[in-house]
Amino acid sequence: MRDVRRAYVILITLILLTVVFASVPKSAAILEEEVIVLFDESHGQNLTYTLGNFTKAIDALNGSVLEYKPGRYAKYFVHILPPNATLNYSTLEEVDIVIIGNPGQNASFSEGELSSLVNFTERGGSLFLMCDPQLNESVYGEMGNPMELNKILSALNISSVWFSCNDSLGDAIFNDNHSVVQHPYFVYVNRTEFSNETSISDNIKRVLTFSSSIVVKDNKCIVATGDNTSYAIMPNGNYTFQNGTKPPWLAIYADGKFKVALCGSTVMFSDLNVKGLEKSWMDVEDNKVLWLNIIKWLTPLPSPIDVSNYFTITGSVMLIFGIASFLAYKVWGSKKTG
Repeated sequence: MRDVRRAYVILITLILLTVVFASVPKSAAILEEEVIVLFDESHGQNLTYTLGNFTKAIDALNGSVLEYKPGRYAKYFVHILPPNATLNYSTLEEVDIVIIGNPGQNASFSEGELSSLVNFTERGGSLFLMCDPQLNESVYGEMGNPMELNKILSALNISSVWFSCNDSLGDAIFNDNHSVVQHPYFVYVNRTEFSNETSISDNIKRVLTFSSSIVVKDNKCIVATGDNTSYAIMPNGNYTFQNGTKPPWLAIYADGKFKVALCGSTVMFSDLNVKGLEKSWMDVEDNKVLWLNIIKWLTPLPSPIDVSNYFTITGSVMLIFGIASFLAYKVWGSKKTG
């Protein structure tokens, strides 16, 4: 009889547990946050989703569920800030990450926009700033505008990293040995030139860059550089990084409240074809992996988990055991009476 009673208890408990946990939504088992990404097209950018030359990067992100930290998943939704809009409280209110590609040559960030970006970061928002190189020759008709991007960094009181800039002049990184044939500014960067300190380097074997350089005062901010044969030069012939100095082109800043990622290239994540390879920049090497890694690193941690949900589940389990014990007692009692 004892074995029969034990079997009744186990059976009833398993049935009730199955019913309860089958009704628990999937999101309760796998933490899935919603992350809103704002892609800026309001500062004269030449590479945009609207123009159709920056669609692959946005489409790879929009609607995707990514594991941005071990055991933490987020679903990303991309909103486009159109040319006639501005960065202000209203457009930034629900946003978690702002992506600002290389601004147009005549574009500028107003004091109001800079103030809004400061407020955005003070509440934990993240920024992804992308420049582009400056050359004496026109490659894609796109020229870097580091000065405007540095205004954002200055407004945020960031002095440890900034885009290489002398007045309005930017630069370009070259490599005569590890580059696309006849295009020494299309530079291959191997995994060995990435830092291991962040998840941004995860699953990277090699990327292809077309980039300006970044000045870094704190080496902890460096994510990736050129190799020992890379150098950076301005259109006027002045070197910003001599051969052998490994110019940085990808860097980060984090102060505990917010995160900023800086990349010397917008082109390398675009739909434009790599001249000499006839592949889009987004599809070449591990450029897409790098794009998603940067976004994942920038993803803010969610608000503290509402522990009341866990107390509710725990209470339900305890209630189940109570019901199971009562039913088993009744069954056993009725059999004993009979």
